[in-house]
Amino acid sequence: SKILGIGFLKIHAPWTVLCREAEIMKLKMPTKKVYEVKQGSSLVEKIRLFSHKVTDPLHPKVDPKRPEDVKSLSLPFSKEKQHLFDLSDKDKFFDSKTRSSIVSISFRMAVKG
Repeated sequence: SKILGIGFLKIHAPWTVLCREAEIMKLKMPTKKVYEVKQGSSLVEKIRLFSHKVTDPLHPKVDPKRPEDVKSLSLPFSKEKQHLFDLSDKDKFFDSKTRSSIVSISFRMAVKG
């Protein structure tokens, strides 16, 4: 006898599958290359900086992973150009949202085909 209701299925996507699908989907992933975002000198930017200085004591003191003015360059993922990407921790390279998207799309394609 079967119990009707919600069922769960655990799906594992190995590194090779994540890489292949990310390349097919042309997902833009952060590279090792970083650049500094320079502040503008417009009036709006000066007002933003002033308001940030005023409200700074109200913000919680949390150490950011990377300074706000440093951003990563993102490029479409390529297996042949993996050396451009920071793969020091492969478990965290594809975040949970990206992994879920890859698995969801791959699963839908497998069911259709």
